[in-house]
Amino acid sequence: MELKGEVTSGLGKGKYYMSKEVYQEAFDEKIGFRPFPGTLNLEVDEDSREDFEQEEETLEIREVYEDGERLSNVDITPCKIKGVECGLLRLEFTEHEDDIAEVIAPVELREKFNLEDGDKIVLKI
Repeated sequence: MELKGEVTSGLGKGKYYMSKEVYQEAFDEKIGFRPFPGTLNLEVDEDSREDFEQEEETLEIREVYEDGERLSNVDITPCKIKGVECGLLRLEFTEHEDDIAEVIAPVELREKFNLEDGDKIVLKI
């Protein structure tokens, strides 16, 4: 399956959460890499939204705590962007609209592929 979208700026919170050691360890265990501290945000194209809303095979991160605070549960769908292993996130707690996909990778995807807001990208799931 392919998910198409347009790169868009996020809220800056992905960097904060992806920098947390507790998440770094959990992602490494579940998906096999420590993510770059940040997410690539995509506004999912209209023709891909139905696929985006469907639950694909997911890996789960549950009951994550830091300093007594329970952090968001996360479902991760393994995917690739131009051959780079990534993870499509579905977060229990999010401030994004339903048409925004958050993607993690072991590298900074914007830098690796010279991406700017408005660029089109395809996730292969």
